[in-house]
Amino acid sequence: MSNQYLCEKLDVLKQISLLKNLPEYIVSNLNDNIVLRDYQEEAFKYFITYYENPDLVKNKQVHTLFHMATGSGKTVMMAGLILYLYMQGYRKFLFFVNQTSIIEKTKENFLNTSSIKYLFSENIELMGEQVEVKEVENFSYCDDNAINILFTSTQKLHLDLNSPREIVLQLMILKMIRLC
Repeated sequence: MSNQYLCEKLDVLKQISLLKNLPEYIVSNLNDNIVLRDYQEEAFKYFITYYENPDLVKNKQVHTLFHMATGSGKTVMMAGLILYLYMQGYRKFLFFVNQTSIIEKTKENFLNTSSIKYLFSENIELMGEQVEVKEVENFSYCDDNAINILFTSTQKLHLDLNSPREIVLQLMILKMIRLC
């Protein structure tokens, strides 16, 4: 099995019913209006199986890519994966894209509880505690009991990483990379 691509290894695990189950807390903490599609549930199962199987994670680094069409629910996947990774101990999430218009739309989906496209349930409850989703400007101070998201563009991220005045962001990103 070692010369196979990861997707082939995961397909074998699916065929013999060894994919991890979708944790209930993901579904229960997404907005009630969100009904996961079969392929989204399968993508979650593939990710969780990959993440939790040390034989599949090369060099102990988790690098994944979700190749999905426009309108297929990538942002919903991202919300569910944030919930999963929060349960694994992650508290800091970096969201960056090429266009600032996408950032504003995504902020609305992640932060505005009154938005029709808000992704999470009214009250996020993980490990018996209420969890907030907070936007942060950098990772120098984050709430250890919250989902902290830094929204930025690739251009701004590049400037922040190469600007001596923003050394805090640079150090936090390097720390996050080392944790992966």
